Amino acid sequence: MPIENTVTEKNDTKFTADMVRTYLREIGRVPLLTREQEIVFGKQVQK
Repeated sequence: MPIENTVTEKNDTKFTADMVRTYLREIGRVPLLTREQEIVFGKQVQK
């Protein structure tokens, strides 16, 4: 017997917006690379 999806479109949209907000908050905690780090790491990848 299949399980019905009980999430409404409105609730699904809220859930999605909350997840995006959480994701953006989390990635904001990670420091960005400096220009020099980008260059060094980019050259390492190219090798």
